[in-house]
Amino acid sequence: MPISLRDDLGRVLTLAAPARRIVSLSPAATENLFAIGAGRFVVGVTAADTYPPEATKLPRVGDFGAPRYETLRALKPDLIIAESGTLRADALVGIAERAKTPVFAQVSARYADVEKHLRQLATLTGLGRGADKPIAALRAAEASAKRAAKGKPPVSAFLEVSRSPLYAAASGSFMDDCLRIAGGVNVVKGLDPYPMVSRESLLLSDPQVYVTTFAGATETIRRGEPLPAPLSRIRAAKTGRVVALPVDLLFRPTPRLARGLLLLSRVLHGK
Repeated sequence: MPISLRDDLGRVLTLAAPARRIVSLSPAATENLFAIGAGRFVVGVTAADTYPPEATKLPRVGDFGAPRYETLRALKPDLIIAESGTLRADALVGIAERAKTPVFAQVSARYADVEKHLRQLATLTGLGRGADKPIAALRAAEASAKRAAKGKPPVSAFLEVSRSPLYAAASGSFMDDCLRIAGGVNVVKGLDPYPMVSRESLLLSDPQVYVTTFAGATETIRRGEPLPAPLSRIRAAKTGRVVALPVDLLFRPTPRLARGLLLLSRVLHGK
């Protein structure tokens, strides 16, 4: 029976039958497919895929921005999944035309988008309720984070994406949404979800908490991380509230974001 579904760019994709040969152009999409039990249908992943371990054994088709089309076409996919916080329709049209395969777009802008994307993937693969368990964990973490923040004053925070140049997660990013859920207020405003930030503006905003990341997924909070001058003058640095969280738990819109949200909640409320 055909499956028709509207993607996050408003395009309707129709498959003649549930997808059984999928190429993922995002580590998050790969992880989400495995999370709903569709890992056995994934035939290709990106060079950046690291989780789950089974995915690292699959053929690599390059990066999202520059897939190797000969390799991609040789895998004979019936569906390509592209996920990002900044997808453009024109880029996806080009990929679909050169790969000769339909592309389904998923745009991650909010914590709730993880649930939506899991449901979409379950529909595209015909797995029905395969998304139920990871969605339950996501909802439980959100409820816990909201309880921890209830009745407490908002905590101003800066979410570092990269140090040099200095980029941040701002409004329109799922990390900013996690910060809101956990009882924080982002000091970086504007229309760009991932803007470059001047050190001068960061000094002026003077956040109470500065969040950076370290490689991996260990559920550890590294406190008292050093900042270079002049950032060492901000309030977070002076009070020892520069913290590092595991990048895979905070910067990937997957079920593991539930664990990242709980770590962020602990950071904001001193636990």
